[in-house]
Amino acid sequence: MKLDTIVEGVPLDIKTTIGNNWMVPPEAVGEHLFLVKTNVEGRLFSAGLFHAVPEHLNKGVNRDGKATINKNGKRAIEWIYEAVDF
Repeated sequence: MKLDTIVEGVPLDIKTTIGNNWMVPPEAVGEHLFLVKTNVEGRLFSAGLFHAVPEHLNKGVNRDGKATINKNGKRAIEWIYEAVDF
């Protein structure tokens, strides 16, 4: 399995961040991602779904070939929980 898990028959890659962006590996481009964001200082948690299509990713990649989500992509995240206190 090239992604992390399968939910209801849909392959998903799970990505987490403590910052403001996620690293998307080449094998996840075109796939659905489950995004998790935590802010420990502010005790906030967010989780959402994202389709990692090329137009939602920045052109530049790191040496591992990972891209980040661009401004339009961030607007395309479908938040399940956003900035919930934990």
